[in-house]
Amino acid sequence: MNPYKIISALCISLFLMIPQFAAAADYVFLKNGIILEGRVTDETDINLTILLKDGKKQVVSRRNMLRTLYNDNFKKKQFIQLKNGDIIEGHIVGEDRDSYTVRKDLDSARESVYARSQVE
Repeated sequence: MNPYKIISALCISLFLMIPQFAAAADYVFLKNGIILEGRVTDETDINLTILLKDGKKQVVSRRNMLRTLYNDNFKKKQFIQLKNGDIIEGHIVGEDRDSYTVRKDLDSARESVYARSQVE
């Protein structure tokens, strides 16, 4: 096979993959309600460094953080039906094997936790 064709194919493949990496973002939820969007570039036990969308770096103390998410699924509003018939409308910003953490408003730090056993 022609080596120029191989190099061209590799360059095109690499070019097509770059937008996927550029579009990916990390989200750091702060205790004051702010959600930072960017790319986490460094983590220690004490701090986390995030490169924000505007190109600035911000160092965040872990004491001021609630969580870090590596996808944007939380942005989509969801409806959760509880076993008692209530329907909760909000953004699922966290989940573990026992519960869901929901924000009715993404701009607010106010969160509610629902046990999975409560959810239909």
